Amino acid sequence: MALICTSSGIAVYGRSIGGKLDNLAYNDKWDKFNETKNYLDKYFSNFKVDIIKFDNIFVFYDKDGDGIYNKQGKNGDLPMKGVKVSINHWLNSTNIYPFTWSQNNGKASLYFPVFENIKDGYYLNVEIPEGYEINVTDNCLFGKDGNTAYNKISYKKGNGQGNGQGHGNLLTFAGKSEIMIPIIKKKEVAKADLTISSNDFDMEAIEGVNYDLYTYTNGGFAKTASARSDKNGKAVFRDLPVGSSVYVKATNLEELKLKAFEGLGSDGFSAFILINEGQNDLPVKLLKSSSLVIKSKLNNNEPLTASLTYDLYEINEDGSSELISKQLSQQGADVVFDGVLVGKQVYVEAMDYSQMPYKSMAGLGNGDGRSAPILIKEPENILEVIYY
Repeated sequence: MALICTSSGIAVYGRSIGGKLDNLAYNDKWDKFNETKNYLDKYFSNFKVDIIKFDNIFVFYDKDGDGIYNKQGKNGDLPMKGVKVSINHWLNSTNIYPFTWSQNNGKASLYFPVFENIKDGYYLNVEIPEGYEINVTDNCLFGKDGNTAYNKISYKKGNGQGNGQGHGNLLTFAGKSEIMIPIIKKKEVAKADLTISSNDFDMEAIEGVNYDLYTYTNGGFAKTASARSDKNGKAVFRDLPVGSSVYVKATNLEELKLKAFEGLGSDGFSAFILINEGQNDLPVKLLKSSSLVIKSKLNNNEPLTASLTYDLYEINEDGSSELISKQLSQQGADVVFDGVLVGKQVYVEAMDYSQMPYKSMAGLGNGDGRSAPILIKEPENILEVIYY
């Protein structure tokens, strides 16, 4: 803090001091005027500095949780001792800044320098004791991280001593004449589990599905855990905070030749899941997939010289069909349709069949270039098409 100013000379000189000298940051004497003054006289005598006393800080245990100090005997709020409070400035790039600790009466006092009458850009920080947190209310200047925003100060200058470094007094910080710091005990966050059940279309458990868990933290979602479905198809994420928002992603569906049918999207991601008290369940239905290979040849076993395009259609329960893929066979090369769901009925059709230089004598209909329905099975399905 003693090293900040818009003047580049002060900033550079301050960085050259670093932490090696016998300075206040390591002597813990920012609450002693003479030590503060001697330090500033020694290292910053070329600059105009006002030394300001900041003694209107009060730290208390906010027993009733209203953010206001209520002294009501044994049942009231209590002053809190040993809480570290510091003041800093956004221009300060060093690790040297004024700080102090609250006393038995909850009050904290320190001296801090103001260079060249800079009155804006100051912030306070509270090092919150383990197991406690700031009680952030409408009237509180602090966030949960213990920091205030950047604020203006007003102060009354001292009479002046030595190099104009007199003892003045802070009048307001962020427009407040007294800084109240309400501390409360951290609330115990309830935890719950999330269980993902992986099953196939016949509700048989699927083992070995890998899931990544993404949890909302620090303004965004980040991967926080992974789990794998066991022989019962269960993957469990334990001790998730109740009220938190999460989602999961299945990461090895392609490797397992599986496709999401329920519970996950086609990309393997779930929707957002709000963790509630008790058990949280995500049923996931996965369909096994296979491949369909089309082998094309002439009836005289000569290679095809023309390129052919095959369309793959899925047959719906109502008898309608839907184009799901298209593949090009260059000069009779094998065509592989991957990711076709096991148990589905499909058919293959040669595109622009009427204009092809070949006609099918097996595998496709001679008149329309369309195959008969094919029931997809594991592990591989082959359709041999013979042309003449």
